[in-house]
Amino acid sequence: MLKTVTLLISILLAGVIQAQTTAMEYYNAKYFKEASLRFEKTLAEEGQLENDELKKLADCYYQMNRVASSVKAYKEIYKENEQDTTALKRLVELMRMQCNYDAADKYLAQLNYSSMRNKRFRNDRILFPQNNSKKNKALTIKQINIPNIHQGMGYTFKENGDLIAGLQLENKEDQTTFTTLGTIDKGSSVQHIQPLPFEEETPFFNAYPSFCSQSNKIYFTANINSKKRSFREQKNVLQLFEMDITEGRASSTLLSFNQEAYNFTHPAISADGKRLYFVSDKPNGFGGFDVYYVQKTETGWSEIINCGKNVNTAYDEITPFVKNDSLFYSSYGHENHGGSDVFLSQINQNEFTEAKNLGFPINSCQDDFSFVLSPDISFGLLTSNRNYNDANQDDVFQIKFPAYDYFVKDTVSNLPIAAVDILINKKTATQTDTLGKWEKLIQNEQKLKITYDHPYYVTKTLSFNEKSTMIHKSLKQVQLQPVLISGRVIDDITGNEISDIEVQLLVKSEDGTWNFVEKKQTDLEGKWSFHVRKDKAYKVIFEKDDYIAHEEIIPEFDGPQEIREEVLSRMNPFSMKYEAKKDLVIQIDNIYFDFNSSYIREDSYPVLDKVKGFLDDNPDVKIELSAHTDCLGKDDYNLWLSDRRAKSSKNYLVKLGVSPNRIKAKGYGEQRMIVTDCELQKRDDNEAQKNRRVEVKVL
Repeated sequence: MLKTVTLLISILLAGVIQAQTTAMEYYNAKYFKEASLRFEKTLAEEGQLENDELKKLADCYYQMNRVASSVKAYKEIYKENEQDTTALKRLVELMRMQCNYDAADKYLAQLNYSSMRNKRFRNDRILFPQNNSKKNKALTIKQINIPNIHQGMGYTFKENGDLIAGLQLENKEDQTTFTTLGTIDKGSSVQHIQPLPFEEETPFFNAYPSFCSQSNKIYFTANINSKKRSFREQKNVLQLFEMDITEGRASSTLLSFNQEAYNFTHPAISADGKRLYFVSDKPNGFGGFDVYYVQKTETGWSEIINCGKNVNTAYDEITPFVKNDSLFYSSYGHENHGGSDVFLSQINQNEFTEAKNLGFPINSCQDDFSFVLSPDISFGLLTSNRNYNDANQDDVFQIKFPAYDYFVKDTVSNLPIAAVDILINKKTATQTDTLGKWEKLIQNEQKLKITYDHPYYVTKTLSFNEKSTMIHKSLKQVQLQPVLISGRVIDDITGNEISDIEVQLLVKSEDGTWNFVEKKQTDLEGKWSFHVRKDKAYKVIFEKDDYIAHEEIIPEFDGPQEIREEVLSRMNPFSMKYEAKKDLVIQIDNIYFDFNSSYIREDSYPVLDKVKGFLDDNPDVKIELSAHTDCLGKDDYNLWLSDRRAKSSKNYLVKLGVSPNRIKAKGYGEQRMIVTDCELQKRDDNEAQKNRRVEVKVL
């Protein structure tokens, strides 16, 4: 791949090349190919280059990923000055890209090992690849020929297996090359290419697509530049676009969170379309291009959020891809084999685990990027220049995953769980991959304990005390119970479930502060649930108009169980009390009277007892207690009956000790029906029942 995304931006500026333009002008404009050609011409004509010119030619080669030419140029610079820091740093990286870690280590030694930065660099860039050179033999990888996408412009799968890719095509009329998006039919041996039908003229660079099957939208990168400027003045910027391809021809829309002064590229949309990952060189990141994300909101997109230090480094991070709770991306940082490697970070809510290098053969000593998984996760695609030493040539590789013997799933969702630590006899043996799968040689004759540990799941241990043919069967599929905080919210007076209560989840940090995690609303049954870490304490806040806000602190799962169970018991169910404010109306549909009577049934007493409790909690409050009927009867009779029922309810409360001066009892009959259609009430008693109610109104 290109050394950084900035080179890709620079080559997009190519247009009319002026013969009088010098090598330095091209170099300063980041036209590395054109600059290198002119430097080479000078070298051929004059037999040598000035020192500054040689350094710039070497940089051109490096930016164009011409490894062999870069090595030759930087060795010449190093020969003239062994203290040249830039040459030493570049030679370290170039040796790594040729898998020559010993040579890289020798050059690195001249950059001062005593530096903490260089010590960490050596651990990540020299010792790590030397100690992790074994290939995962369970994976098979092969180069595949997909026409027109060899330049590494990205690809994404549709749900049916078709591939949408960034295609390099030629316009024979004006003899130019442009990049657009097209679909490659899965059933046509990837030979039939159908460019996407853009509705209007688009920029000449459209690439790095990410498809959301749920919304039928494609997110992609396109260039924005000013054609009025000369190439020396142009500022070419990559930005993110959205395109709905539901109906034939499609119109693209520039996403609102783009910032024109900076590059936004390499989008990756989540399966539900609610979170969009991308990379940008906007300021205040960790360095170079970082991975960011935004959340879909009712009005557009949220503020931009950096994925943090576990994902991003001082180097470039590129080409993210998200599958379930797994974020794949490529990085020039972290523990790295050479060039850009593919990494995995697990996602839980707004947290990202420390990046894990996917190792050989997915990664190589050169650039490996644009990793994606097929819809059925049976194979993946990867772009790499591992077969080329001195050419900017990218190939697409297919990675097939083996059928592992064992895997771990969530008992609730039945989805695979990644990053589960597998401990054999209390020693960490391995970890589940993104498919929830793991492999390890398990001897039948061993007496062993296998423990499954994950911060968001209840730890589980399986014990085998003797030889058994059941070991492998028992391990074939193990399910873990998620650590959940859940509950149900009911109305304190009626006892009915309350939907749309806002439930906020906050986590306690190490310094004792409470940090917001997420919020949900109760469902129609008043239920809510959060999947949480077992080693953290949480706070839950309940809020809704007309109710008193309430909060509960839940100790960590690994803490004292008695206290935790007591709190969870209070929330199952939790009774939300009303806020006693003027004109508050409490609708009560479960105070029952005998048919055609004003006598209160005994099963209504608990509800009226709750009304009495509300008045006791608010001694200064006065209420109107009103009764209402449906329209199935004569108006006068309904009015008379409802008035008697209201007074019966008042008398019950007075007998309990409530002052009669605090209660105004009144019957409205059918004057204030919720469902006003009498014919509908006659046909459907459920509709009529909505009108048969008692209301408490705060005066």
